Amino acid sequence: MDVLASASASATTGTRSVLSSPFARRLMLLFIISALLPALALGVLTFRYVQHELDAVHERHAQHLIKAAGLNLFDWLLRRDTEIKETIEEVRRGRLKAGQQLPGRDITIEALGTGRRFDAADIKSLRLGHSVFDYAKDQAGDAVYRFSRLVDTAAGELVVTNAVRGMPSAHTVLPPSIAYCFLTADGVPIRCSESMPASVQAAIGAQRQAGYQTYEVDDAGQILHVRTWQIFMGAEFGLRDWKIAVWHDDGDLLASAADFSKMLRPVLLIATLSAVLLAMIAIRRHLRPFHLLTAAAERIGPDNLDVTVDLRSGDELQQLGNAFNAMALRLKRNFEFQSALAAIDRDALTSKDAATTVRALLSGLADLVPHEWSCVWFHDGRSDSLLMMARETGTREPTLRRVPDLSCGDRVLLLSAEAWVEVPLEVQPLCRAGDTPVDHVYAVPLAVGEQAAAVWIAPSRGAPFTTDDEHTFRELAARLAVALVNFSAKEELFQEAHFDTLTGLPNRRLFRDMLDAAILRAPRERHAVGLLFVDLDDFKYVNDSLGHAMGDKLLRAVGHGLRQTVRDTDLVARLGGDEFVVIVPDLPLDEVAASTQLATTAEKLLGELRNPASIDGHELLVRASIGAAIHPRDGANSDELLRSADAAMYSTKDESRGGYTFFSQELNAKATRRIELQAEIARGAERDEFILHYQPQISAADGSVTGCEALLRWQHPTRGLLGPGEFLAEAEATGLIGEIGASALRRAARQLAAWHELGFTDLSMSVNVSARQFDDPHLVALVENIIDDVGIPASSLELEITESTACRRLDHTVEIMTQLAALGVRLAIDDFGTGHSSLSYLQRMPLHTLKVDRSFVIEIGVSTRGESIVDAILALGKCLGLDIVAEGVETEEQLRYLAQRDCDSIQGWLFKPALSSIKFIEYVMERRALARKRVPAARAERHSMPVS
Repeated sequence: MDVLASASASATTGTRSVLSSPFARRLMLLFIISALLPALALGVLTFRYVQHELDAVHERHAQHLIKAAGLNLFDWLLRRDTEIKETIEEVRRGRLKAGQQLPGRDITIEALGTGRRFDAADIKSLRLGHSVFDYAKDQAGDAVYRFSRLVDTAAGELVVTNAVRGMPSAHTVLPPSIAYCFLTADGVPIRCSESMPASVQAAIGAQRQAGYQTYEVDDAGQILHVRTWQIFMGAEFGLRDWKIAVWHDDGDLLASAADFSKMLRPVLLIATLSAVLLAMIAIRRHLRPFHLLTAAAERIGPDNLDVTVDLRSGDELQQLGNAFNAMALRLKRNFEFQSALAAIDRDALTSKDAATTVRALLSGLADLVPHEWSCVWFHDGRSDSLLMMARETGTREPTLRRVPDLSCGDRVLLLSAEAWVEVPLEVQPLCRAGDTPVDHVYAVPLAVGEQAAAVWIAPSRGAPFTTDDEHTFRELAARLAVALVNFSAKEELFQEAHFDTLTGLPNRRLFRDMLDAAILRAPRERHAVGLLFVDLDDFKYVNDSLGHAMGDKLLRAVGHGLRQTVRDTDLVARLGGDEFVVIVPDLPLDEVAASTQLATTAEKLLGELRNPASIDGHELLVRASIGAAIHPRDGANSDELLRSADAAMYSTKDESRGGYTFFSQELNAKATRRIELQAEIARGAERDEFILHYQPQISAADGSVTGCEALLRWQHPTRGLLGPGEFLAEAEATGLIGEIGASALRRAARQLAAWHELGFTDLSMSVNVSARQFDDPHLVALVENIIDDVGIPASSLELEITESTACRRLDHTVEIMTQLAALGVRLAIDDFGTGHSSLSYLQRMPLHTLKVDRSFVIEIGVSTRGESIVDAILALGKCLGLDIVAEGVETEEQLRYLAQRDCDSIQGWLFKPALSSIKFIEYVMERRALARKRVPAARAERHSMPVS
């Protein structure tokens, strides 16, 4: 503190005269040149800019106010319309009838044609599901606004009318000085704050543009600013759009700019004087930290490491002071750290056992790294069991205990954990800080000769474990490792007993322990365990021809390659000779998925072994046979699982050397076929083997061909033409469906363009979009580019997505559909009724078509329940104004049933299956020729009929 006091005194003396310092004089000169001169130019530019910005802000503010007033009215209309819809729902449920009225609301229910009259246009609008609006004055002269909707009930068509007295004033948003008026689409005022001037009314009537408009009107020599905004009524109410209009003069528009001009000069003068004064104060304030830092730096030394500087300027000078303090703290910590290392070295040289050295480390940790608990796992060379020495914060002596019941696998896990890890269940009872269990620790494994050890630390709660703490902890752990080398004889014996001396891989003994541990953990972790038995083919010829030394080098290379190929969680071991095993401990419980994943690992191993091994100038080609087995299907314990894998390996040697075989031949075939199919699909996509066939869509009204659905097919080079059921699921699983689908969409659009060029311009085409395609962020851009490239009308292209895909992420679906609909593309829901259908979904999606799934169509004539579902879908689609396409129509009875119920289009084998492009256009020409023949015959039949 004496140092700080003397430094403060000297700093105060040195800063009495600010400009006596050369550094301060330079700062002041730079300030005058860089600040005052630009301020003059800035003042002029500021006035001009602010005057322009005030006008712009006034305009934006007026625009926001008028839009807010219009939205306020729109919200009020929505609430009234919601009350009508709630009443309609009560009517549909039978709770309200004609003549009844909801309590507390001016809502009436009457039959269409009674009460107040509607003209033909109103009735048509009501039947389309739109609102009808009118207003009148009651006996008291107050305006009454009436909103009506139609509900179709068993008792007939009822009109629900909501009569509301009083419309909300726009002055809740607009200033009282601004006049306003709400207008209908025909310019009829609905509510006005005052009488609208004739000039304003004429200007608004002459304006035909939609949206926000602003213009000026000369009203008897007075300039009025008029602004209008269109209130969009069509989407929600089916009404023509209303308008809100406001008008006011511009007397006060430039008042703020004039006031600003008057204030500018004195403000600039005051600002200049203030800046000079503040600069002098700031310079004086910033000179003081330099004096403090200089005095502190002169006093710091080996015997005085507690010198700090208290700077709170909140800028780079404070950062400089903090850096100085951090440097002093690091010097102090380094000094303490070196002292702790010296203590560990002293104990290591003088102690006769490992425990003394470990105790010294834990004592050093208490002074250097803040923590609440720490421990060291190590061997003392006296037994095969593991020792644990732990120390809690606040205790003087650490506790030492022997942990003899850990398996070899558990010991490997304990001693190999690194960085932040969870405490394993097997040792959680031993890890406690007082009554609090320690569940997370920072671990550092130690290589002690051929032994192993580990140091764990649990930082204090609420105190972060910094990088410096981590570095200190690791340095102490490394010094402990050096000290424990003297006591690692027993660990060397363990290494020889559990690891292969040639390859360094776990040997048969450790392999059995790890396999037993994986099988024991599998039920708890809900995993299956896979085992691959790898045997090198014809290895004896290497020994016989090149010698055993070359064979040993080859075995080491193979072991290293296998270890590098598998994951870190997998275990590679050498059983002896040329036999290796791989444990895959975390396979899924599903047998097919587990077999597929294990087969993938086997393929990776075989791929690694196929690479020639370069040893002493020799290029050695290694082949191996692999047997695969899965616990619990192929073995309940390690012995049974090893026998199953061994048997599968010998089966591989007998039938297909250089490959792999599963112990279960059935699953082996499935897994192999799946991997092969995925590879074939990838090759098929590269070779452009996927083609399109086109299934006609027939009008149910006149039997004409209106379009088609493009269906994907695979022209397999050996298996012939394959349907989507043979490959679509695997294409989805591998992600190749995105590339295949994009190519199919472009090919379908080009084919449609070719048909249009031939004169078939009325044909349209539907193309399926998979779930992965729909999730592609580039889908909309792809569709837009395709339409522009091929030059087809966007409305002739229809994209189909399944109902399950559409309902999976509703907000995303609606957003993408809206963007596609904006391009003019038609949108359809495929397989409707088989997923999570909901009216709330349908009303949000910009759909054009519903496709009735084949599973419902085949019930026509078979099940009344199935027919009822078809009727419901048809009625729903018609109510929503959607086109209905029935899929899978195969009988005349199904066709008649659907035609009688106004189904728009038919698709199915009753007419044609999916055809090639040539066959399809021939079919279209055939249907049209047949239609032309029917027309004269029908006319002749009408002419020959008797007239009554």
